[in-house]
Amino acid sequence: MKKDQIRAILVLLLGFIGVGVAGYLSMKQLQGVEITNCPIFGGGCTDVLHSKYSEFLGIPLAYYGVVFYSGMIVVSGLFLAFKKRIINELLALGALIGFVDSVAFIYIQGVLIGSFCFYCVVSAITATLMFFVMLPVIINKLLDWFE
Repeated sequence: MKKDQIRAILVLLLGFIGVGVAGYLSMKQLQGVEITNCPIFGGGCTDVLHSKYSEFLGIPLAYYGVVFYSGMIVVSGLFLAFKKRIINELLALGALIGFVDSVAFIYIQGVLIGSFCFYCVVSAITATLMFFVMLPVIINKLLDWFE
């Protein structure tokens, strides 16, 4: 098995973790139920999910998370099926976007809201791991551009 295939499998597995976390948050927001069992940060989940930063264009960020992680699963599967470089680069681009968004979301939680949501942090860690898994592809693509 080639390194790119191993990367795709890792991103696929991380995608399932991400869908689980974002799906849980989405379900709670759809139900209008407060998350009272935020395991590490106390009431942080409620603070974050009810903040003015919890939505973009009127849509809860958790829904975007479900779409993002589902997309990463699909693109990983497509790469494993077809092994095309362009699909691998699309997977790397998705990982980069997820990482940048996660850094922004952690900043917003820590600086603007002043609370952290455990599940949001797990999602950010998941997206960050995807980024580091795909970092060699990102670096190679950047090197190609500057040759």
